[in-house]
Amino acid sequence: LLTNISEDGIVSGLQSRYKSDKIYTWIGTGQVLLCVNPFKMINKLYSPATLKTYMNRRPYENPPHVYAIAEKAYKDLQETHKPQCVLVSGESGAGKTENAKRLMEYITNVASSSDLKSAKSSASSSIKDKILRSNVLLESFGNAKTLRNDNSSRFGKLMEILFDYGGSIVGGRVTSYLLEKIRVTQPKEGERNFHIFYQLCEACSRGEYQELGLGTPDCYAYLLRSGCFKVPRMNDLNEFHDTEQAMDAIGFTADEKTSLFKVCAAILNLGNVSFVDAGAEGSDIDPASNDAVAWVAFHLCMDEGVLRHNLTHRKIEVNGEEFQKPLLPEDAIRSRDALGMSLYSNAFSDIVKKLNASMESSGMESSRIGILDIYGFEIFEENSMEQLHINYCNEKLQQLFIELTLRAEQNEYAKEGIKWETVNYFDNEPVVKLIESKRPIGILALLDEESVMPRATDETFAVKCNKHIQNKHFAPLGRTHFTIKHYAGDVTYMNAGMLEKNKDQLNKNLVEMLQTDVQNEYIKSLYPVVSKSHKKPPTVSTQFKKQMNELMDNLSQCNAHYVRTIKPNDQKRSGVYEAAMVKNQVTYLGLKENVIVRRAGYAVRQKYEEFFSRYRLLSDEVWPFGTGDVISDCETILNSINVTSGYEKGKSMMFIREPTTLFALEDARDAKLNMVAAKIQGCYRAWIAIKYFLELRKKADEVFGGKKRRAGSVHLAFHGDYLDCKSSVSLSTALTESGEYISDIKFADRVDKINRKGVVQERLLVITSNAFYFFTPDMEKAAIKSSNPLNCLLGMSLSSYADGYCILHFTDHDYVVNSRRKSEIVMVLKERYTTLLESELPLEFSDRIEYKTWGGGMFRSKSITMNYITFEEDRGLPDNNVEFTMAKETANTMKVRVPTNLASRAPIGLNDSAPSRSVAAAVGGYAAPVKNTYSKPPAFNGGGAGGGGYGRAAGAGPPKNPYSSYIAKTAPAPSPAPAPAPA
Repeated sequence: LLTNISEDGIVSGLQSRYKSDKIYTWIGTGQVLLCVNPFKMINKLYSPATLKTYMNRRPYENPPHVYAIAEKAYKDLQETHKPQCVLVSGESGAGKTENAKRLMEYITNVASSSDLKSAKSSASSSIKDKILRSNVLLESFGNAKTLRNDNSSRFGKLMEILFDYGGSIVGGRVTSYLLEKIRVTQPKEGERNFHIFYQLCEACSRGEYQELGLGTPDCYAYLLRSGCFKVPRMNDLNEFHDTEQAMDAIGFTADEKTSLFKVCAAILNLGNVSFVDAGAEGSDIDPASNDAVAWVAFHLCMDEGVLRHNLTHRKIEVNGEEFQKPLLPEDAIRSRDALGMSLYSNAFSDIVKKLNASMESSGMESSRIGILDIYGFEIFEENSMEQLHINYCNEKLQQLFIELTLRAEQNEYAKEGIKWETVNYFDNEPVVKLIESKRPIGILALLDEESVMPRATDETFAVKCNKHIQNKHFAPLGRTHFTIKHYAGDVTYMNAGMLEKNKDQLNKNLVEMLQTDVQNEYIKSLYPVVSKSHKKPPTVSTQFKKQMNELMDNLSQCNAHYVRTIKPNDQKRSGVYEAAMVKNQVTYLGLKENVIVRRAGYAVRQKYEEFFSRYRLLSDEVWPFGTGDVISDCETILNSINVTSGYEKGKSMMFIREPTTLFALEDARDAKLNMVAAKIQGCYRAWIAIKYFLELRKKADEVFGGKKRRAGSVHLAFHGDYLDCKSSVSLSTALTESGEYISDIKFADRVDKINRKGVVQERLLVITSNAFYFFTPDMEKAAIKSSNPLNCLLGMSLSSYADGYCILHFTDHDYVVNSRRKSEIVMVLKERYTTLLESELPLEFSDRIEYKTWGGGMFRSKSITMNYITFEEDRGLPDNNVEFTMAKETANTMKVRVPTNLASRAPIGLNDSAPSRSVAAAVGGYAAPVKNTYSKPPAFNGGGAGGGGYGRAAGAGPPKNPYSSYIAKTAPAPSPAPAPAPA
């Protein structure tokens, strides 16, 4: 929506939003999300209520937010079942880690909310918990305070959340990239080592894990070097407790936790070991370090003498024979530091391995959403191999971004014959080739080549670079430094130490010591014994380059979404927006070009065949097989939702300019699918109902001895809520106050209730998972008139005819209800009864039914009154007219007269061998309802249709109530019953 599409215009637009705490901005709604780090907590920005507002919403329906792009990724996964990934990129300190955490938080929440309440949901919830807690554990062991960021990720991480076909979480997978292990031994001034070291020191100082014997951070050389021990707004003790809880959730045993902490304690004490010159003997342990050596041996569970020897010697092999060679003090220090880095790196890798084992897929994996949180571009005063690898990684990611958002899009327009004016952009492919290429040889290939040369030095590496590399983005600076012109700026790297870091080899004797002399199984497992090989182990650069290529292959298979984080200042201060600094990031991120391409381009591009297959159900003209002209069919589909412009037809693809058109297509498709699903459900539930009633024929035949016929009352497809209860505030409120929710409703409809005086009253009948409610008929002012828990339901009585009457017997009183959806009421109550009481709902068919009610009058009698309702066929009544009157013989009897089309000529009879055609139509879910018109009965005194009793067939003698024993115990004896009706 910018009027000024320039870098200054973008910087100004971001600044105005930043001042209003609007840190998120779209480039093309749903395409690329920009985030400017606020360096503060913004009220309700990530609250549960905010999270819910983005669920099931299109990107344009809410303000820009990281939750919106997470919702889009999840929605795309559900709709296409193709892998998705969200790439979070930006400088160190721009907010990548926080955004990655919020992405995981949203996706795990929205996926969990869609799960059914089942064992599957429980498993999904467990994996969700592990995914979220993995952040805590990995941050403790993989993050540190740097000059630019208080919680900087010092490793790269791809978190993949695995889903089944239905969109439920079934597993997780973490891939880590290039842990900055040099930080273990050489943290920079003003920064900190990894968080876990400070957490452990703080915990020990408070009396926890005292067996580790740790003191304060300033007691250890590896921590003392940086001079920084505390981070504002970070409580190391609380963080430690969170780390412990995360380890428990992921499955660390108490012994494994203690052993891991022992490794960390051993590393800290290892840094305090110093060496003295021993002349011909090489070097020896400084006596001042004896306590430190003893602690290291204690923590590693090994003999102190063996440790001392291996710290001051190295094993070499000459002509197949092995010798122990003493180390000079400076070599012993390098060997000591290599041991510390190796212990920490292997422990970190084991944490990742254990995380993946605990999150292993619990079901059939269908697709995945990957969230990439990887180190940002780094430029320091002194840059070494770590920065070269990190910046190489960022170059690869920028290359992928360009490929997917700029180059590929423009190339596609040209290929498809779409009119397009080319947009120029910075192409960083030459820089990537400069670093990784083998021919012509690049920097990493030269570094690997020198690493295997016996007499190679950092200086010989510099000479080869200066000689062989011919690239305009490379500038040698003598034999000590070189500069690479990265997409994010020029970076000068120093050659010193690069060869040693690239080899990254731990002395053989130290490896064997950890494999054989250590008595702790966990520590020993960090160094598994492998078969001997004459091959040299791969260098750090080779391993990292392989990882990067695998990552790019993985990401290129996914539908990519982008979060581009921007750092507004270097002081980590809220409210400070340095326009020049932001402009530099806008420039090298290529945001202006991205805006131009997005504004001029097309938001949606899809193959004609795919477009037709997905949206053909929207147009009756092309459903289901089309006309044979797929291009014309796609255009017909668009016209069916009133889209007549804003799209272009390419040679093989349909191009749609506005994302809102896609959203309209998807919304229309969802509505159509919901309608189809409702029809299918109606058919199935109607079939289930008819099948159930047919199975009851034999039982009813036994009751009536084959003399009478019963017609089914299954006339309609079943839908459940015919009142749209959610639209009634008063009804929803009344249910909520009763401890129920709209989602609990199983059936709701208007019915006629016969009260205790025999008067027909219109009521709203609502059946939930647990109870049975009668509401007043006005939806706007609905109030509960009566209710009963379903576990008090004793049974139901029905006539043998196709009328709409059913009598519900509860423990305290009964109800007489008339509804054209009698069969659905029966099915719903049967289902809930079976679920709640784990038995079949008692059903009895009779044309003379006994029911009970409390006495009436101003001072309501507590005695139970027994009443009767009789059903008889009346051949003189017009079809579908059921008449309800008071019987003349007695005041306690009501009579229902049923026409022949609902009696002897009803569609289903007791002795029918198969359902009639009308019933077969009902099975399909589309039979026209049989409309009953009920005449209003006169009010009659005495009795009434309230509660109790249970129906039976007419016979000699007074009817016997099956629940008379219960009534006798709970209420006074009922009044004498009238004589039975004639057979």
